[in-house]
Amino acid sequence: MLGTLYLILGREKIDRFVAVAPPFDSNKNARESYDMTLAWAKRDNNADAIRELRTQIVLPIDSFGEQMLLSKWASQAFGGISKGLFMSHVLDGMGIEGLGEGWQTNALAIARAMDEELQGIKVTDSIGDLANPILFMAAAHDANVPPGPVKEVFGDYKRPKDFVLFENSYHLSFVTESDRFVASVQDFLMKESSK
Repeated sequence: MLGTLYLILGREKIDRFVAVAPPFDSNKNARESYDMTLAWAKRDNNADAIRELRTQIVLPIDSFGEQMLLSKWASQAFGGISKGLFMSHVLDGMGIEGLGEGWQTNALAIARAMDEELQGIKVTDSIGDLANPILFMAAAHDANVPPGPVKEVFGDYKRPKDFVLFENSYHLSFVTESDRFVASVQDFLMKESSK
């Protein structure tokens, strides 16, 4: 969402844009995420998830607590957000020995600080005013940012565009299908740069 907002405000500074699991409409995304997560919970007979989703979330989501609760269960759905993610491998690749104590608390504080502005945000109309080539990327099993709304915005976008659906991925397609992810981005950048 932050990248999309930057694109809208600074379109003349950006040649091409890669949108990875972009929640273009937070209310629509929350509804789709809720439905997909609840369907998973029912399929897996996860009584705790079903109970919490049904009793503690009222759509549209208008509180940080509701968003965190939905995210908690959406991040576990269909194998989980971190399936295939080994933090030591990621950190080694960046030359970092480890995460400092309290990093999760800091990450939560950042999310909370942005929450009020991002709740209810909708940029789908502004996307239509852009001329930048966009690569839309979504994952079939992503309950955090379900692929349906991403595909819908892709379909409505009238400028140069590509769409990639990662059939075997959750929210972190760059981890679970990293080779295809990198190849897709490279292909998009090369195709567009040759025009």
